[in-house]
Formats: sequence, structure tokens, C-alpha cells
Amino acid sequence: MKPQMLFLHGAGTSNKNKVGYLKKLLGGKNIQSYTFNFSGHSGKGISKSSLERRIKEAEVAIKSFNLKEPLNLCGSSMGGYVAIKLLEQYRVENLILFAPAVYDTRAFDVPFSAKFSKIIRKKDSWRNSDAFKILRGFAGNVVVFIGDKDEVIPRELIKLLGASLGKAKFKEIMYIPNCPHKIHGWLQQNNIWNERVNRKIASLVVGLRN
Repeated sequence: MKPQMLFLHGAGTSNKNKVGYLKKLLGGKNIQSYTFNFSGHSGKGISKSSLERRIKEAEVAIKSFNLKEPLNLCGSSMGGYVAIKLLEQYRVENLILFAPAVYDTRAFDVPFSAKFSKIIRKKDSWRNSDAFKILRGFAGNVVVFIGDKDEVIPRELIKLLGASLGKAKFKEIMYIPNCPHKIHGWLQQNNIWNERVNRKIASLVVGLRN
């Protein structure tokens, strides 16, 4: 059976638009990947969604795709938080995070509206996230890709995330030079780093080594 990877997109456009390039590359390394769009992923429907709802939709996707545990999860930005929350319910072997965001627990069930924005835009609100506690109990493999020019994710958040992975079997935080928060678009224009990222993921999921 081919290794399986579930991609979880961020707050904006769909997985298909962002990670299609990565799915193709990983497919060449015998990794079968799956994507879906969260409800209201763009347009007016976004105000009817929430972090809580996105996690429930991810659970539906896992069941619908008949994905087997232990899972391989790849989350980008907001999808990184969704992936971390799924650790509470599923056995996960490999957790791949691209520019991961984490959120104040008070924002969890709040619809994506002005109220949600007010909570998360409060200075250092991310420090009140449950993500760090969840990660402290994770014993699988973790790789975090973050651009060193990321204008959205605080550098201190990434440091705290790394410090929370004391039980991880393997962990690595890979800073990508001159890369902004929109990491997938940047990678598609930078073939050398594109291949490095692809190879790093494959090295965990199917054991390919340099």
C-alpha cells in the first residue's frame, strides 16, 4: 500500500491551487496524497466557518478518503493548527507544517468574523493556544518549513513550537531564506528549495535518504 498524505490548506484559497505542485512531486516518490476544500474557504461563506468546524470537516475527510492510521498530515498556515488538533484524536506518524499558525483557545468556536479577528489580532494572543500542550505529547516525526521573511508568523511562535516537541521521535525546523508567508507560491518559483522540501518530506514518509 502506498503511503498516504492528507493536505490541510490555510485560511485562503484551496489546496488544489496551492499544493498541486507538491502532490505531483510526491506522487513521483510513490506517496499518494489527498486534498479537500474547507467549507467557505473563500468568499462570503467564510463567515459561517470556524476552527472548530474545520477540524470536524477534516475528520470527515479522513473517513471519506478511508485514510489509515497512523496518518501523515501536512498543514499550511491555519491548516497547521488543524493538523495539530487532529493529534488529539488520531495516531499520526508524520506531521509536516508549512508556516503554521496557532490560535488563542478563545477563538476556537468563534465564526470567522470581526469577533474572531479581534481575538487573534490581540498582541501575542497565540501564546494562549493549546497547540503547544498538544505537541508536548506527540512522539512522531515533525518537520516545520518557515520562510525567514514570513510577515505573518512570529519567529517566537516557531521557537516555542520547537521547544514543545521534546517527545518527538524526530524534529526539524527548516528556515527558507528570502521566503515570505505565502510559502507554496514561492517554492514553485524556486526549484532548488522546492526539491529540498520535497526530498525532506519523502525522507520521513517513505524513508528516502540523500
